[in-house]
Amino acid sequence: MIDNLGMGGAQKLLEVQVAEMTRTHALRIVNLGPETDFARSLAGYGVEVVSKGGVQLKDVAALVRMRRELADWAPDLIHTHLLYATLIGSLMARTLGVPHVTTLHNERSDSARVSDLTRSWLERMVLRHLTEVVIACGPRIAEIQKTRTGKTLLITVANRVRPLTALPPMQRLALRQAARIAPEDVFVLAAGRLMPQKGFDILVSAFAEVIKAAPKALLFIVGDGPDRLALEQQAKDLGLGDRLRFPGPVADLGQMLQIADAFVLSSRHEGLPLVLIEALSAGLPIVSTRVGDVETLLDDSCGLLVDQGEAKPLATALVRLVGDADLRARMGKAASLASRKHTDVAGFVNELKTVYAQARQRHDG
Repeated sequence: MIDNLGMGGAQKLLEVQVAEMTRTHALRIVNLGPETDFARSLAGYGVEVVSKGGVQLKDVAALVRMRRELADWAPDLIHTHLLYATLIGSLMARTLGVPHVTTLHNERSDSARVSDLTRSWLERMVLRHLTEVVIACGPRIAEIQKTRTGKTLLITVANRVRPLTALPPMQRLALRQAARIAPEDVFVLAAGRLMPQKGFDILVSAFAEVIKAAPKALLFIVGDGPDRLALEQQAKDLGLGDRLRFPGPVADLGQMLQIADAFVLSSRHEGLPLVLIEALSAGLPIVSTRVGDVETLLDDSCGLLVDQGEAKPLATALVRLVGDADLRARMGKAASLASRKHTDVAGFVNELKTVYAQARQRHDG
């Protein structure tokens, strides 16, 4: 069960699980949000995806109907992702008498609204009292979240992605030409939902300084979200022109990574970002903020790390990387090596199977 099936890290991780686990398990996905193209693509793996269109906690009638539907399916276990699904899925599991497992994908929430703080408190109660096993997406996230989980079993299962393979040189060149990337451009890619957590406002400010020192730098910020218009206006006000582009969501982010020269992550907070693992798998040198489990993934052989929240250190690191082709080449090779332990999808699913067995044992005991 998941809050929505837009494109994000939790959704990509679910796809990795589904693609591998359908070989041995019967899976159903409850999407609490509206149907999306991604929801339809998941169904292509042979799983049933049921989209609820935006179920609210206060909609008791809808929750009763969902409980009846789940009872007909007779699940052995419910695994939830993201806050709404955790709250609703835990109630469903308790009333059905089956174990509940949830994955925590982040270190904290941006929101200070009373309603969101209330939901966060409810989630804390669920983690402590209505969950058999909590999965943290990385070791630092586990350390941060352990005060919220109480005596509930907390296990780290590090995020994985499917590996990317290098494109043939001629295909890479053709794709860069189609994207209007000149041969002399140093193409830096950023990707994520356009929202405060991702720090793209800081990145836009930093990039205004980057192109002064490195005019051949070219930045794409891929994705969509509530901050898009504000970010586009910010870039316009800074006179960045065609050197900073907002292409929106892309159908194949992996292909975009394979034609980039570097990747930048500017987030204010994170878990263990799947897009960063994908960038490593594509052999890209990285500039990243020190957030979440990033430092368990990167070291100075493959990335330049800066503190979050400030444009100047981010700009300095980008200028260094953009201006040094040899550094990019060395870091790119190291990045490919660093990604290997995070592209073992079979190992990921085996870890999940172990977690499920522990959850059933704790539930039955």
